[in-house]
Amino acid sequence: MKINIKGIPKKELEEKIVSLGGKKYNAVQIMQWLYKRNIYNFSEMTNLSKNLKEMLNEHCCVNELKIVSKKISSIDKTTKYLLECEDKEKIECVLLFHSARNTLCVSSQVGCKFGCIFCATGLSGFKRNLTCAEILDQLILVQRDSKVQINNIVFMGMGEPLENYTETLNAISILMAPEAFNIGPRKITISTVGFVPGIEKLIKEKIPLNLSVSLHSVDDIIRSELMPVNNKYPLGKLLPLVKTYPKITGGKLTFEYTLIDKVNDSFKEIKKLASLTGDIKCKVNLIPFNCVSGVEYKKVKIEQVEKWKKVLENNKITVTVRHEKGSDICAACGQLRALNL
Repeated sequence: MKINIKGIPKKELEEKIVSLGGKKYNAVQIMQWLYKRNIYNFSEMTNLSKNLKEMLNEHCCVNELKIVSKKISSIDKTTKYLLECEDKEKIECVLLFHSARNTLCVSSQVGCKFGCIFCATGLSGFKRNLTCAEILDQLILVQRDSKVQINNIVFMGMGEPLENYTETLNAISILMAPEAFNIGPRKITISTVGFVPGIEKLIKEKIPLNLSVSLHSVDDIIRSELMPVNNKYPLGKLLPLVKTYPKITGGKLTFEYTLIDKVNDSFKEIKKLASLTGDIKCKVNLIPFNCVSGVEYKKVKIEQVEKWKKVLENNKITVTVRHEKGSDICAACGQLRALNL
């Protein structure tokens, strides 16, 4: 069976190419063809030897996802893509436009097993991890289709990236590689529900990636109701660990807090959030809840969001409010579900 050569990290690719009779430097050439020029036909890779091209044709292939459909927001041009994998499973990714950057929100799994009850992805359950190639294909296909140069990647789509650790880190290594996409680590953000084993491994990498931790409550009882992962990795385990992240890795730490009306938006919660994060080098990102079909929670009033923002600022905590993008096409935070558009 032929192996998909896309998504193989540089060191492993070098070993593979040498096993096929090539040289180590051929791996760099192949990565340039695949990721910089989008050339998948080995016969068109003109700086490779005839013998190597024949061996690649015999033992390797270059597969890719298929764009099923896309939908463009009439409000802010946010574009949501529905993609189909080779086994017919479907995922979504979202292209977002900002004044200084073009961001792609990528998925790392088909579905999600963590079951946060305010998130659409978890409602469909978990199917499988994405491969490194399938993660990269989201960027490749969207850039090709949109004609937009993407310079910022956030692992905030479907799934928990740190639970699919090896494939996620392999994808990041290729995203950062000069011979591939050459995207700096500080332009890559990994979002996590607070999966402690994955965070521990990521800290040991000492790569200055940005880490975004879904907090959503600083009360263990409320957080466990919203996010079942808190039963296994409660705040007492999570917060001391992530506190070390900026110091050890040099990456930025953000706490994501989705405000849900009459659930986690009390004055008691905001005071406790300010107290718990006051000595951590971090940013707090407030997210007004985005409505999800089948979920009964209600959107918080903007006045409540502004009140929370002011309290945090008064406590000298850096705070931003995430302005929803693509909500009219169900592309906003927590709305991805991989249904036909």
